[in-house]
Amino acid sequence: MPTVDPSPARVATLGTTISTASSSEFRFTVEAESQTTQNIIYAFSRDAPSSAAEDARIAVHQEKGMFTLDLSKPLASNGNGTSPAGSTTTPFTNTQKLFVAHAVFCGLGFLFLLPSGVLLARFFRTFTPTWFQGHWFIQFAISGPVILIGFALAIAAVAQKGTPHFTAGHKVWGLVLILLYLVQCSLGGFIHFVKPKHRIGRPPQNYGHAVLGLLIIALAFFQVRTGYMDAWPTTGRVTPQAVNIIWIVWIVLLVLLYTAGLALLRKQFRQEKQSQLHARYPSDASDKHELRARSSY
Repeated sequence: MPTVDPSPARVATLGTTISTASSSEFRFTVEAESQTTQNIIYAFSRDAPSSAAEDARIAVHQEKGMFTLDLSKPLASNGNGTSPAGSTTTPFTNTQKLFVAHAVFCGLGFLFLLPSGVLLARFFRTFTPTWFQGHWFIQFAISGPVILIGFALAIAAVAQKGTPHFTAGHKVWGLVLILLYLVQCSLGGFIHFVKPKHRIGRPPQNYGHAVLGLLIIALAFFQVRTGYMDAWPTTGRVTPQAVNIIWIVWIVLLVLLYTAGLALLRKQFRQEKQSQLHARYPSDASDKHELRARSSY
């Protein structure tokens, strides 16, 4: 726990009239020095200190970092000596570029490719036997590399920023989501290649695969939201409101599409029963056998 320096070389004073906690933007004034460059360090915690006192006990920081402020550059002014937020466009740092690339790859993989594979299975499995080829190709062959690249970019960005890996919040849930995705792919392969003999009805792993898939997509939406709402602002940037609007519209649209696809469940179960009937009675699929098969499910 750091202690308060009783006689610091310089003191930073919070500008209460030009700071706003709602946008995570805080401005300070500090005595100037003769150097044109200033080394700045910062630390960020989502847990508030115990009080507003200077010696209040503080929580462990989730993020930390440093940068150099170049005072030789001109300051954009709004006429009263201050620089309004958003008046200039600051180029992205290398770390911020990695975070943006991470968001693009993981957002594409988890929010668009995986749901597309789910919808393909939901709508086409009752119309064509080749639905599975398209399903696994999207969920594994395409989504897998995209998601793993996004995950690797996040690790590289955190390492470059100098903060700990998988400490809390967005980082921990990201790791959990990746592990669940790998489990889901393994479970899908097991269901496809390992067929139980003399099965009656759908095996329990099939239901588990469907439930886990929906859970992963729901968790992915939550994870993406924590990314642009909590993690990205720690870089000093503000997330555009359009991002949140797209997130809301897309989740509503997916729920509506998947709900519409549930209307095909009855047809799907009827086809599965017929398939099992022919598998059990390959030489005689009479009405008598069909009645017996139906009564056993």
